[in-house]
Parts: sequence; C-alpha cells; structure tokens
Amino acid sequence: MDTDAARHPERFTGLIEHLESHAGTCTGAEPPTVRGGNRGYALAFYALPGDGPVTVVSNGLRFQALRVSLEQELACTLRAGQAEAARHLVDTVCGLAMERETGVEDDTILDNGRPLFTGTAVHGAISGPHPYFPEEFDTFHDDTGTATLQVMTLVPATAPELALATEQGVTRLRELWTEHGTDVLDIERDSAV
Repeated sequence: MDTDAARHPERFTGLIEHLESHAGTCTGAEPPTVRGGNRGYALAFYALPGDGPVTVVSNGLRFQALRVSLEQELACTLRAGQAEAARHLVDTVCGLAMERETGVEDDTILDNGRPLFTGTAVHGAISGPHPYFPEEFDTFHDDTGTATLQVMTLVPATAPELALATEQGVTRLRELWTEHGTDVLDIERDSAV
C-alpha cells in the first residue's frame, strides 16, 4: 500500500464532511474485514433526510495501488430502502478494481451479463459523474484547492441500456434517460430502451 495517498493521508482531511454535505448524514459503515480478511476498503452509508436517497461510498480504495489518474472512491446512490443494492454494486466494482489493479474511468460500461439483483432488469452500471448531486460532489479538493480525489458514481443500467451505451455511447444513454425522465436511482425501474 505504498501509494502517495497512503504516504499523505492528510490530503483527505475534510472528505467525510464533503460527502455529508451532498449525500447526507453518515448512518453507518461496513468494515474492510466484514468477510474475515481485509478487502482493502470499507463502505460508508449516507442518507438524506426523510425518504431521500441513500448513498454508499467506498472508503479506502484511494489508498490502494490502482492505476488511476486521480485517487478515487466509488459511490452509488439509490432510493431509500435500496441501500443493500447500492452496497452490493459498490462492493462488487471495488473488488474488480482491486483484482485488476486499476480504477474506474468516466463512462465505463460495467456489464454483468445477467441481472445483478433478483427481480430487476439491472444487469450492470455506467460510471461517471453523479446524476443528481452538484458536480462539486465528484471531486474532493484539499485545503489548498488541489483536486486530490475523484468520487466515481456507479449508475445501475438495464441490459438494453448497456447495449445502447456500447453501440451509441454513454452520452447517448444519458440523453435518453433525460428525455424519458428515467429515475436512475430506482433499481426496480423499467428500461428506458
């Protein structure tokens, strides 16, 4: 774990406050040792008031020796009551990043080839900026104003949506979601394609 982030963890002072200012109060965490060994990252759970969405964010991926342009953590925001699905998606993609020793880039198409969640049409995710939070959420700056961390958001997508993104590009899929008013925070939604 000899990374610049690990040698200089002070660069991330204020990260929790940054996340809470957008995603809401931190309501809990899953330790990196939840399955026995240390997987290299924890998962933190955030919730906006009332029936607001829940966000799961990795905590510790930035300290791993991954090939990335900027240290990163992964996030997924879903409707209230779908925190377990968000946890599963973030944990799965973090595990892939650790296995491949590479982070997730903007507009990555992550296709599982089958439903990720029983009873849903969601087969994977698209990575990129958060679909609803202000763009400030996506990049954390240290106290000198230097960008030190990218928060890469994972947005669940159906098999036809992933196919469209592969054929026509992720930008076209996002445009389609906007055109249809697709609630991308709901894993139980119908496909926009």
